[in-house]
Amino acid sequence: MKSSHIKGFRVLKNWASPSFATNKEDVYNLYVLAEYMGGGKTAKLYKKLVEEKKKALDVAVKYNPIARSYGVFAISVVPADDVRPEEILQELEKSWM
Repeated sequence: MKSSHIKGFRVLKNWASPSFATNKEDVYNLYVLAEYMGGGKTAKLYKKLVEEKKKALDVAVKYNPIARSYGVFAISVVPADDVRPEEILQELEKSWM
């Protein structure tokens, strides 16, 4: 889809994850992981994808364990100009390790 109003896109990856209702023991670990990987400009994915590789303009990792069922663990990336979504997904796989 092309539109003159849309200037860019965002790559999202979401996973169902433990919540307070399903597994309280994992909640703290996932909070720490989300902050380490994408909790700001000092986070691992931001440094790797934005500063080092110049593939993205912004990266965020969020974890929401407040749900009646499962929570959500999500990665959001705003690619740099001329970077395809497939490239971002490949870089996420490499950088996550």
